Amino acid sequence: MLKNFFTRPPVKAIVIFLLTTGISVLVSMLGNWDKTQAHFWIKLSAFIICVVLYIGLAILYTTEEVNRRRLLEVFKRQIDTFEDLMVSIISICQMNASDINKSIHFVNDTQTIDLNIWSFDKSCTELCEHIYNSICRLGNSKKYGVAYVKLVENDPKQDKVQMIAFSNQNKHKPAVFNKVRQFKDIDPENAFHDLCLFRDAKADNDIRFTQDEVDTVFAQTAKGNKNKGKYHIYIGIPVFCDNRKMIGLLEIVGFDDTRLGCITREEVEEITNKYLVPYANVFLLLHKMEKALLAGTTH
Repeated sequence: MLKNFFTRPPVKAIVIFLLTTGISVLVSMLGNWDKTQAHFWIKLSAFIICVVLYIGLAILYTTEEVNRRRLLEVFKRQIDTFEDLMVSIISICQMNASDINKSIHFVNDTQTIDLNIWSFDKSCTELCEHIYNSICRLGNSKKYGVAYVKLVENDPKQDKVQMIAFSNQNKHKPAVFNKVRQFKDIDPENAFHDLCLFRDAKADNDIRFTQDEVDTVFAQTAKGNKNKGKYHIYIGIPVFCDNRKMIGLLEIVGFDDTRLGCITREEVEEITNKYLVPYANVFLLLHKMEKALLAGTTH
């Protein structure tokens, strides 16, 4: 590609040297810029062409340099985030393995489970905090919110959900935290977005990349448009069990023009698949652990 050829460092150096030399020579040849001198218009035209080319290439090289630096910063943040992801998952596994081991011994001795030793809700809160810390480093900002909404499975109809975990900058509880909410037979125009996602039960990640896109699902009439303009990115990652039942939803929002350090939707999708979906799988693992511990016990 021609652009790639001209942005190669050796070619860039040669082109700038030739244009700079050419401009200097032409300025010297034009002398006092007297129109009556021999070949004035030819020399002037050549000078203008060289100047235009120099300015054009200067813009190209500057843009490429800015983009290169930005990409290097993005790559560095992504590498750091990947390291955080590995450390977080290891830490989460070790911590939960220790607590679950204590719970197993307690269950063996008493046939009851003590939720103060280990519980799914407590583990989800700790996991949300890990995710929040990771995306803050990735997005170079603390203006994010993380939440986990679970399906209330002990209800016969299984048509209710509950936000059981969250993490944000000020530790401010979301308005719907711990509230049991019904998601079937809802009015999608006025319902909270997470209820719509549970109702539809689609396996695809739900990404709203701009403020306008988020407003279309977060500024419903029923809430008096109080959320309008509040969020600039939304990522909803559904969690499904083996029988394809949606059992949870991991939610990430960004405030005040924060978008995980991304410029395009494709970058957000890449980050979601690489760094956030693995966390969603950890929620599934914790869910299965809870199922195994509760089997045949009372609490």
